Amino acid sequence: MSTCSFCHQPGHRIHHCNSQMISVFDNCIQRSAAYDYYLDLQTSYLRIYLTSLDFTLLRAIGYTHGILFKKQPTRNRNRRDIPYNEFINKFILHYSHISNKTHIDLINSLSYNKITLYSEHIHQFLINYNIHTNWTPRSISMILLSTRIFSIDLKIANESGMLTHTDDCAVCLDNISTTKYCKLVCNHYFCSPCILKYLEQLYKNNQDHPRCPLCRSDITDIVITKNDYNNCIKQISKIKNIRKPTDEYNNNNHSIQFEIRIEYIPIYITNHPQFEQMKFAFFVVLRMYALLIYFEFILNSIHYFSKNASSSRNQDML
Repeated sequence: MSTCSFCHQPGHRIHHCNSQMISVFDNCIQRSAAYDYYLDLQTSYLRIYLTSLDFTLLRAIGYTHGILFKKQPTRNRNRRDIPYNEFINKFILHYSHISNKTHIDLINSLSYNKITLYSEHIHQFLINYNIHTNWTPRSISMILLSTRIFSIDLKIANESGMLTHTDDCAVCLDNISTTKYCKLVCNHYFCSPCILKYLEQLYKNNQDHPRCPLCRSDITDIVITKNDYNNCIKQISKIKNIRKPTDEYNNNNHSIQFEIRIEYIPIYITNHPQFEQMKFAFFVVLRMYALLIYFEFILNSIHYFSKNASSSRNQDML
């Protein structure tokens, strides 16, 4: 009977494995691709994370996306790693084609506590591989939180948190719809468009601590309906595009992005798929330039000695 080389369970092969660990690590890879998008790392974080995973696990995940490992026989010992590198490049190409909206939705779906925790892991990961050592966990979390407003967590209501009674919204004074409502931490209910409009005004006025319009308690979580989740995400993305009057974070962020790109140039070059060809061409040009300087030195030396010899000969004739 056939046995899976990944989960070691009988009755199926690895290309038919439905282990839960495959989906778990697939989500981790998607998060790594989202980190690359947010931190502008040009797939370097994703590449390092992929190479740190077990090869059998990568094969199992690859089968779910049609990414297959093809071993190519070669006699050159120095090129044995080419099939594995091409396998990793296929993964990077697959996850790089994910839309920016998907990356934003994935990061925005994480809670604030998870963002803080993941920022610690990302910082330690970058330190271990000597990438952006001047970053701190706080700066990383600020970048990851840049597409949500006031670090508020959006949560989807479960059955127990559904609106069971009809109240009037304290903002618009109309009845709250059962499909477009939101509940704050203080258990006050509002229309979701009204709360988002309220947050938009706070954001325009550069208010860093949003509070409930009724009890003035801090707004840290907003519970919304599942059907209204996409509309809320779209509205939040529109709010984030508004430029605040005194936005110190945006100014700091621009300088951070500039430093990122400058510091990342060596890593981007070494991770380029044609790096070996570029390095070979660079050394060929360098050698040709050295030969030209050498020949020029020889010609100048010959010209110098011939000129001195002719001048001494003329003096002897005199």
